[in-house]
Amino acid sequence: NRNLQGLGKKSQKSLNGPRDTDSLLTLVPNSDTFRLVLRFIKMWAQNRAVYSNVFGYFGGIAWAICSAQVCQWYPNAAPGY
Repeated sequence: NRNLQGLGKKSQKSLNGPRDTDSLLTLVPNSDTFRLVLRFIKMWAQNRAVYSNVFGYFGGIAWAICSAQVCQWYPNAAPGY
C-alpha cells in the first residue's frame, strides 16, 4: 500500500487493525447495523469467556469478519434484542 511506504515494520503492523476495520466497513451494506451487531457479539463472547485468541477462541477481527459476512447475507435485517 502506498500509505505504508517509508514506515518501519512495527509501524506497519500497528496500522493493520485500523486498515482491516476500514476495509470491513466498506463491505457491509449498513455500517450502523454492523457496528451494533459486532458490539453485541463481542459483549456476549466476553461474558461467556469465549473471546480470546490466546485460548483458541475467536478474537476481535475474527468476530468482525463473521459479523460482516452475516450483515452481507441479510442486508435488510435489523439487529434484535
